[in-house]
Amino acid sequence: MGGGTYTNEEAKSFRSTRGVDPFAHTKAIASGTIAAGLHPSLDPKKLNTAGIKIRECLDSPEHPESLAIVFGLDVTGSMSIIPRQIIDKLPIFFTALLEKGFVKHPAICFGAIGDGNSDKAPLQVTQFESDIKGFEQLSNVWLESGGGGQHAESYELFMYFMGKYSKLDCFDKRGQKGFLFIIGDELATSILPEATRYDVKPENYNWELSKFHVRDIIGDAIESNIPFDKVLETLQEKYEVCWIYPKEASYFAVYPQVHNHWKNVFGENYYELAKTEEFVELVIMIIAAKLGYSLAEIADGLAKAGACASSIANATAALSTKVMPSTLVATATTSGALIDAAGAAPEDE
Repeated sequence: MGGGTYTNEEAKSFRSTRGVDPFAHTKAIASGTIAAGLHPSLDPKKLNTAGIKIRECLDSPEHPESLAIVFGLDVTGSMSIIPRQIIDKLPIFFTALLEKGFVKHPAICFGAIGDGNSDKAPLQVTQFESDIKGFEQLSNVWLESGGGGQHAESYELFMYFMGKYSKLDCFDKRGQKGFLFIIGDELATSILPEATRYDVKPENYNWELSKFHVRDIIGDAIESNIPFDKVLETLQEKYEVCWIYPKEASYFAVYPQVHNHWKNVFGENYYELAKTEEFVELVIMIIAAKLGYSLAEIADGLAKAGACASSIANATAALSTKVMPSTLVATATTSGALIDAAGAAPEDE
């Protein structure tokens, strides 16, 4: 993770120099300037200068208590509009977190999720950043707008990567989990041959991470498929994982079994989003509420950051029935051992 701190001045400069559409990599592909494919900096196979593939959220003199916040974005089909909406509202995101003091040292990472069975770039992952470089990395995402049409995307591939290849000082040093949000409107891959487009039932799905997807997209050689539950469990060891389902998605009304499935999987960490453009407001409210702030305090912070009244009201409504765990920041687990935030992680034997 690089140094620096977010400022609104930098955000304004970024937008003014990039124009109406800041997604330069997507524009270059669309114009034929470069070949279609993911940006090298976001390739989950790529190794860093130390020869490892990792996304690091580390403390620094500028950010002595970094907190990891990850956005997992479904960029298939109509969902590809969400990164554009997020880049428009990142000033609200940082202003609310920093000026209100909900999170003093946020470090942001973005994942772009596609379909491992059909897309050219089914997984793209940025580095953690605490300043304008986070905007710049997000602008390198290829908005492929693909998807295979089987009501399934490779969310589990993103979960596997972040569970295995992210290093968080907030967790390792302080026992505080990071936050990871997935916004999606379909099931996870992979689908069994007997399941058809119009027969979307969880029992028709093979809830496993494909070893072939892991090999071809991430570059890991694993012996067998990994059950979805195990992938999620590993991710939840160091992240508070939340699923956000946009009600505007076409499948919400047509295939309620899809969002009912995710509701069963995530329980109190499942949220329904009234409008996709209000994703940032909802994320801010979830983070601050889980850190112990009242809904009134959070609403005030959002208003002062520039969020509109209707967006604040919808985010408040989405959280009003949730039970926020009071011990979220106090404890976390790793390798089956309980860590207290005031202490240190147990040493390996």
